[in-house]
Amino acid sequence: GKGTTTLPYGQTPTPAVSAQPTQEPGSTISNKISLTVTSPKDGDKLDSTNVSVKGKTSPNAEVFVNDVTGKADANGNFSISIGLDEGSNLITVSANDAEGNATQQDLIVTVASFE
Repeated sequence: GKGTTTLPYGQTPTPAVSAQPTQEPGSTISNKISLTVTSPKDGDKLDSTNVSVKGKTSPNAEVFVNDVTGKADANGNFSISIGLDEGSNLITVSANDAEGNATQQDLIVTVASFE
């Protein structure tokens, strides 16, 4: 049927988060902008302190991964490289578009220690 999206096997839509993320002045948390982080996944164990955070959002939206700023391409795809620490890391991915719509996702990944 039209209007339904099928997700790959094993994926479920993320429920709405009740906690209010910190917002840029003038931006609103909106369902008009979508944000999907495809890599890494929440709970992933990584073996490097450098990771490329990849995903999809609105075309040409500004994307922020922790303190690194990037931009989605005309199709909404982004890939932003960040540095992590050994152990547990919180990655906050947020996006906002030209209309001022904003959205945010948090994930936690663990980097193996190199001892």
